[in-house]
Amino acid sequence: MANLEKNWDKPLSEPVSMRIKDSIYPGPPLKQRINQIIHRLNIHSSRLSVLLERLREKDKRLFEKVVDAYLKHDVDRAKVLANEVANTRKTIRLVDGCKTALESVALRLETIQSIGDVAVTVSGAINVIQSIRGKVGGILPELDKELLAINENLTGLLYETEGPSGMIGGYNVTSEEAESILKEAVSVAESRTKERLPEIPLGSNTTLTNKE
Repeated sequence: MANLEKNWDKPLSEPVSMRIKDSIYPGPPLKQRINQIIHRLNIHSSRLSVLLERLREKDKRLFEKVVDAYLKHDVDRAKVLANEVANTRKTIRLVDGCKTALESVALRLETIQSIGDVAVTVSGAINVIQSIRGKVGGILPELDKELLAINENLTGLLYETEGPSGMIGGYNVTSEEAESILKEAVSVAESRTKERLPEIPLGSNTTLTNKE
């Protein structure tokens, strides 16, 4: 363990084919590489925050149109707009959940103090990011690509510190923690959506019909 601790602020060992190159152009220390990943995660969290604000503004505009249609007894238009609001809020919950999960991953990576912490923390981060990719791939393809690159970097760190067998063990150990992070993120997103967005003034189709 003492030798491993010495490598915390030094570049990790690389394959033989890379050692000559690294002797001339040494790579960054493990700690620095983790900090770079944290920085990238924070950048994407900030971008998702901007996207969330845009989505909430869109929701506000659509909601006002639903209210207007409701007051004018325009049932068909109210139904269409209400569906748009519902879809927008679904996207808001998704984006907010992903943002919260990325923030949780970044916070956990910040807790890494030594090489001994890498396996559990990084493997959990990989699982969370992979799950996020599965959720946002269809609506945010650019973010999906960025998260893929981050996961490849994390996988490289895990491989270098633990080796193939360590990687497999890490995944198994932290799957429950990763699932817990995602559930917490979804719960936070649901709560925020309910707190910030008003109820659609549309109890049911019958309610609208009776207003005619």
